[in-house]
Amino acid sequence: MASKSGKREPQKRRSPAELRGLLLQAAKTEFGANGYAKTGTRDVARRAGVALSVLYRHFETKAELFSQAVLDPFVQGFEQLGNDWLRQLGEPLADEVLMEIFVRDIYGNLSANQQALDRMLSGRGELPAAMVERIHVAFEKLITQLRLMTELEAGRRRWTSTLGPDMTVRIVLGMIMGMSSYSWLLRPDTGTMAEADQIMAGMVKLALWGVTSDGDATQQPN
Repeated sequence: MASKSGKREPQKRRSPAELRGLLLQAAKTEFGANGYAKTGTRDVARRAGVALSVLYRHFETKAELFSQAVLDPFVQGFEQLGNDWLRQLGEPLADEVLMEIFVRDIYGNLSANQQALDRMLSGRGELPAAMVERIHVAFEKLITQLRLMTELEAGRRRWTSTLGPDMTVRIVLGMIMGMSSYSWLLRPDTGTMAEADQIMAGMVKLALWGVTSDGDATQQPN
């Protein structure tokens, strides 16, 4: 870019962190749009506006790039869920309030990563076996985290479930993932905010019913 004097101004040198951020965002977009197999590292570098050699200085393989651009943000998004849960341990929230926090955190994380997540799960046949295993391990860790939270809350809130906490968590998570992935099919055509709130309230009630013996969504913590 030339200055008013006609001299070309030196291009601002981008930091490694800035370049890495550009590459991760470009990779998330490319993988989300085209899937793993049809996305090349050149495509990602081109979208990020950097040379291919720059990409390889930050990510040794396409699998590593995919993991850090698509899988890691999804897993890290659940840190908020753990933080929200920890904050209420000293002064427990009412059952329905706590469950709404859980459902909103999970749903929000899924929505934020939806396109890339859909590609990741639906296109697992084109992923390397090691990546499929890493995704499976990540989800199992998430389920374990949710199960442990549920078990602790069940003990002090006297929740019981004929399914048990592990299966209950898996089914509830499946419900939220399904509503997030297929909201375009499942939500009413009008898509108003009131209807969105009704859907959230319905998921909260169904999730709470799943962890209690009688479906009572009005219990208070001890």
